[in-house]
Amino acid sequence: MKIEKNEMFNGLEVYFDTKPEQETIEALKSRFFRWHKLKKCWYGRNTQQNLEFLQALSNGEKIEPAKTTKQARNKDLMKEASEIYANGKESDEKYI
Repeated sequence: MKIEKNEMFNGLEVYFDTKPEQETIEALKSRFFRWHKLKKCWYGRNTQQNLEFLQALSNGEKIEPAKTTKQARNKDLMKEASEIYANGKESDEKYI
């Protein structure tokens, strides 16, 4: 297994010598990694959590799929966006 940083896209690319076990694939998918057909690698965002996950995977640790789902992630993003909007709206009212 080889991990490379893609600076241009702020991403991480993971290359395997052979097809990984289904458990590994499920763990990658659950952390929003996707398969790149042309480059023959798995890719995801370059975050500290993803980097720690990949390092644990390369050390041979058994990794379970993440508990987060797309729905949970979207809810978190919507909550964050509404908080940002609420904060921005409050600050705008001060200047009106």
